[in-house]
Formats: sequence, C-alpha cells, structure tokens
Amino acid sequence: MNSRYTMKKVLGTVGVFLLAVLLVPAAAGADKTTKPAPAPAPAPAKPAPPPARPVTQPPVRSVPQPQPQPRNPGVPGGAGSGGVKQPTGITGTGTPKPPTGITGTTPGRRPPNPPPPPPPNPPKPTYPNRQPVGVVYHPPVGVKATPQPGGGTSYFNARTNRSVNTDSAGHVNSVKGPGFQASHFGPDGRAGTIVRTLPGGSIMTVNRALRGERRVEVVRPGGVRIVTVGRRGFVERPFRPGYVSRTYVVGGRTDVRVYRTYTYGSIRYYTYVPRAYYQPAFYGWAASPWAMPASYAWGWGGASWFGFYGGYFAPSPFYPSASLWLTDYLLAANLRQSYEDRQASGEPLVPQEGQGTMLTPEVKQAIADQVSRELADERAAAAQPMGVTPPPTTADTPPPALKQRIFVVSNSVDLTPADGGPACAVTAGDIIEREGRGMTPDGKVAINVLNGKAGDCQADTASTIKLATLQDMQNQFREQLAAGTGELAKNQGQGLPSGPPAGNPRPVAEGQAPPAADAQALVTQQNQDADRADTEVKQSLGTGQ
Repeated sequence: MNSRYTMKKVLGTVGVFLLAVLLVPAAAGADKTTKPAPAPAPAPAKPAPPPARPVTQPPVRSVPQPQPQPRNPGVPGGAGSGGVKQPTGITGTGTPKPPTGITGTTPGRRPPNPPPPPPPNPPKPTYPNRQPVGVVYHPPVGVKATPQPGGGTSYFNARTNRSVNTDSAGHVNSVKGPGFQASHFGPDGRAGTIVRTLPGGSIMTVNRALRGERRVEVVRPGGVRIVTVGRRGFVERPFRPGYVSRTYVVGGRTDVRVYRTYTYGSIRYYTYVPRAYYQPAFYGWAASPWAMPASYAWGWGGASWFGFYGGYFAPSPFYPSASLWLTDYLLAANLRQSYEDRQASGEPLVPQEGQGTMLTPEVKQAIADQVSRELADERAAAAQPMGVTPPPTTADTPPPALKQRIFVVSNSVDLTPADGGPACAVTAGDIIEREGRGMTPDGKVAINVLNGKAGDCQADTASTIKLATLQDMQNQFREQLAAGTGELAKNQGQGLPSGPPAGNPRPVAEGQAPPAADAQALVTQQNQDADRADTEVKQSLGTGQ
C-alpha cells in the first residue's frame, strides 16, 4: 500500500517537472507586456489518424464557350435585329462555328474579341465637299427684282406672268406661273417637284429622283389614278369594294393585276392578289433543295443592261435549288428595269463614280430564303379548295412588308442618311434590309442598305423609307416571283431538274379583272403633259424653249 502510494507520488512529481520544462520556452517567447493566461490542463493524448488516401479525379475537359456576336446592321437575324438568328455555338468537336450572314460587303471573320463599345455620343461625320443645290438664275432684261426677307430675291416677268425666287447666292428656289409651281432644283436646272393643274381640275404631281428618274401621278374623278415612271405606267381603278385593278403599260403591252386595299394607322396600302396557282406539289419542289446542283445558261451575255451592271451582278454558276434560280431571275428583272429607267430619264449611260458593292453569295442566299418562304405560302394557298374566299378587308391590318426583312428595290427612291450625310438614292436592283419592328409616327420604317450599285447609296447606309413604298416593293417581289415561277414551270427538264408537274394554272377569282381599254392612251397623254410641264419650267429659267 505504502509502496503504491510512494510510486504514485513520484510519478506525479516527474509529470509536474516535465510540464514546467515544456512551458518555460513558450513563456520566454511571449509578449512581455501581456500577462499570459494560465495554461489549461493537458488533455489525454489521442493517436494521430492515418493519412487520407489520395483520390484520383478524372481530368476536366475544357469546353470553349461561344463568344458574343457583335451587332451587325446588315445581318438578318443578328443580335438586336429581331430576325431569325444564325447558328452559333459549339460543334461536335468543340470548335466554334464561324459567323454567317450578310454585311453589305464581303463577309468577314469573327474577331477574336468583341469590338469596344462606341462612345456614348459619337461625333457626326462632316461633309465639307457639299455643293450648293439649284441652278444660278440669270434674269433677262425687263424683269422686276424684289428683295425678300433673308437675302433672297423674287423676279417677276410681266410678259410671261411667271416669277422666279432665288436664295441669297442666286440659286433658284422655286418657279411659279399660271396653274403651276416648281421647286427643289438641282444643279442641272431640272425641278425635283412640279405641281400642275390640268384641265378639269385634276392635279398632276411630277417628282424627279436624284438619279433623274421621273415619276408622275394624277388622281382623276371617280378614284382613277394614273402613275407613270419613265415611259411605263399604270391606270388604277376601283372595281369592287376593297379591291382595285391596275392596267400596266410597258413597251406598248398591257397587263392587268388586282390589289386589295388596307389601312394601317393612317397609311393606306395595297397587297397583290395572285391571278392563278399551280399544283401544291410543284411549289413544294421549288422551295426544297435539289438532289444535285444544276447549271443554267441564261443568255444575257449580249444584253446592254447585263454588261452595264457586270461589276454588280453575276448569275450563280450552279443552282442547288429553284429558290436560288428564282433569285437571279428577280435580280435580273429589276436591273433590266433600272437600265431602262435611266435610258428614259436621259441620264448618260456611263459607268458611275462611287463605291458599288458586288452582290455576294450570302446576300443572294438571304433573298433565296425569302423566296422559299413565299413559295411555302403559295403552296398553302394553292392547297385551299376552289371557291374559298379570303377574309374581308379589316382596318389596322399590318402590311406584309412588316414581316419581311430583305427587299429588292423595284423603283428609284431617294434616301436621307441617318448620319446627316448628303442625300442618295437606291434604284431597282439594290438590296435593303428592314430594321426594327414598326413604323415612325410619320409612317416611315427604318432600313439599312445592304448592296448598292455604283452611284447609289453605299452599303451600310441607314435611313428611313415610307411604309407604303416598302409595301410596293413587297408587291413587286411577289409579282416578279409569280412570273419567274411560270418560267420555272416551262423550263423543267430543259436545263433544270424535273420535279412534280406544275399542271395548268388554276385561276384565282379574286385576282381577275378586265383591263382598262384606255390605259395606253392615258399613260401616253400623262407623259406628254409632264413633258410640257418640264418645258414650261425651263422656259421660265431661260434654259429651254
């Protein structure tokens, strides 16, 4: 008992001694200004756990993420454009797909990094080389000159009863005479606008575009409207509620078409009504890719218009589908029309200065995609039973032009660039893209030029255009597509693949109307009246007889 007590006391003493030995070095290294807390009682020692066995994880595969696509105003469906997005992302091998689409120029490659954002208030470009518009007026002897507020002068010729108003630099602003007035003069002395009162009280409005093409419009009693562009034109008449007929006169030939009338907001517009449909299977074949691409000889080599626009348009060497064949058909029809309009305007047919943009395969494919969508609509309409009439005309029906993004220009239109640059024109055969989803309060739609011929608006020119004018382009697109589909039906198996037979065209009752018997005479008379108005203005300025 005593031996056990003695042994226990000895072990306790040894433990206290060892604890003191361990605490002395720690106390020596402590902060001398701080009194150390008393050491806690030692806990019984626990055996250390064995080291954890390393776990082998499978290697993590690095997957590249798609880079954000920079906004391009010329890419249908690009970011922010509201259209159909082009495929981007990761392929089966993890490689990002290159960007596709339309830029209005040669399509480029995606930059490695997105471009820096533009400054919040980018400065507007300046155009120091603008020339004053209008021709300088040289008044004859005996003309009375009256100074006008602002520095201009009004000259009155008592012999002719006409007055000429100029600005402070002597450039003609306007000309007025009995029953007519003219304004917006160009450097060549031709008036941009002439308003003339005709016998019977009808008003004739003559507008001359920047490229010289003349458009004349007269509204006669009974809702008869006559429109001429160059030497071609049409006579429009209402012939049943909600419909009008137009008898077109081109080169001495007449052709009648029917349109439905609509109202969208304050805008009155027309939509084309097809005259006939082919078999639905034919449209399905035309809208689908062919088994093998086909080459086709158009025979345009000796045509004057084709040589003139050779730096802008060339037919595709092969056609993988009827939609692309129809695209070249549409482009050729509009370029031929542009050439003839320039001939009629008297503009010299010489190569134009300026940067034209060659039509690229990407632009053509975008047009071909629109052709395919139109063919699908035609197929659905052709499948309707005979005798089914369309729904009645309703107010505030959005025009089809607000659903289409790519347009082939069919008539000359003057544009005011959004960046404040000088006015320019797009002419038949140029390509524009609709921007946004609606229209402005004054009935215009934002557009961007994708392709323009030399002398026309350059690619990437942003501007606005009247909604009614854009709808006219959509109508012309459908009309030319109907003509091209007829040619496609004739050429099946003759240089082009064979598909389902088109069959005899099935007439559409709503698209039938009798031609205007006096259309040729009215168009000829209107052009003569416009010629006299041009001469009258020239005589007032002393530049013509």
